[in-house]
Formats: sequence, C-alpha cells, structure tokens
Amino acid sequence: MKLLEQYAAACKVRRLSPRTIQTYTRWVEEFLRFHRDRTGDWIHPQDMAEPEVEAFLTHLAVNRRLAASTQNQALGAILFLYRHVLQKKLGSLDAVRASKPKRVPTVLSKGEIDRLMAALPEKTSHRLIVELLYGTGMRISECCQLRVTDLDFDRGQIVIKSGKGNKDRVTMLPQSMEERLKAQVEFVRLRHEHDVENGAGYAPVPTSLEHRRHGAAREPRRSGCAGRHSGD
Repeated sequence: MKLLEQYAAACKVRRLSPRTIQTYTRWVEEFLRFHRDRTGDWIHPQDMAEPEVEAFLTHLAVNRRLAASTQNQALGAILFLYRHVLQKKLGSLDAVRASKPKRVPTVLSKGEIDRLMAALPEKTSHRLIVELLYGTGMRISECCQLRVTDLDFDRGQIVIKSGKGNKDRVTMLPQSMEERLKAQVEFVRLRHEHDVENGAGYAPVPTSLEHRRHGAAREPRRSGCAGRHSGD
C-alpha cells in the first residue's frame, strides 16, 4: 500500500471527516514535494525528522505568508503522519511561526441581509440554502449535505450529522421555513422516485451503513436531501 493510501486509511480508522482527510492528505503531498524541490529527489518521510518539518513550516510562514491557522493545519497533518502512519515520534519543533493578527469580524447589517436575500431568486434551492445558513448557523457543507431524515418537523429541529470535528449536533428549524422545507422534501421525493426508475437516485452514505443494509444509498429517507437533488 502506498504512503498516501496508508495515510487515508489511518484517517478513516480514526473517523476523521472526508474534508479533513482531503485537506490533511494535500498537506502531506506538499510536504513531500517541498523537499523534492529542494533536493531534486523524493525523500520518504521516514528518512526525515524535525529539521525537515521545521524547514517546511518556516517556508509556509516566511515565503508563502500563510495565516497561523493554516500553518497549524499543516502541522497537524504532518504530526498525524508521523504518529499514526510512520509510528515515529517527533521532538520539539523550532520553526518560524506565522503571526496571528487580530481582526474585527465583518457582520452584515439587517438592511444588508435584506438586500442579499432580495437578490436571490425566490422558490429556488439556492435561496433556501442561504436562508437556512442565516437562520440556523450551519456551515455551507453541512447545509448542502442535509438529508430528509435530518429534518425533524415535529420537534422543530435539524440534526446535523458529522459536522466539524466529525460530531453530530442539533440546531433549530426556523418555523418560517417549515412549509418551504416540506415542499422541498416532497420535490426531492418525486425526483428520487424518477431517478431510481432510471438507475440513479444514489446519494453517498457511510460505508458501515451500506454494509449493514444493502441499498441504503437509494432509500428515500437516506438518499433524499433538503438542499440538493438525490440524482445529482
């Protein structure tokens, strides 16, 4: 098994989210490419240690001028590589750290929010997504991955599965959006039936669920999504 395949497998075993796995893998690739560009040869990370990691982190801060959070993300990806894939312990690192300037957050006024909503076409999934983001505090990826079964109209809540940190949480379902969400669910149900008849109607589900119940990826209550079509 190749190094990056081993890395991805180790991430999945520890239940990291798909987005985190993708991001971490990209940082490991950049780490390896950085040292190839310096030496002219690919170097296996097993043959590298603290000096090589420090050089890469310093490069990110000095040459690429990345933010402190981004540099920390790269560091986390590399530490995961050494701890869980190579089974090699790194000592203390003395790299140049990116500074973390204080910023005042940008918050839209009520008037700006109204103008933003007015610029979006009514009765579209895009308008529904934006209003859900504003009304619930969900992240874009969380909203786009909502499934029919995540909407609990009886309790007036939305269950967000595998959010940040691969954790589940609950947020409110705005009462003003209930009828439109129900209409979207019905639209998705009909679209899903049509897709299944034509050999589609598939939406990714956790591998463990597919193993337990074959065909779960095409079940309406699993495959239907509040923010996108099941056949997309």
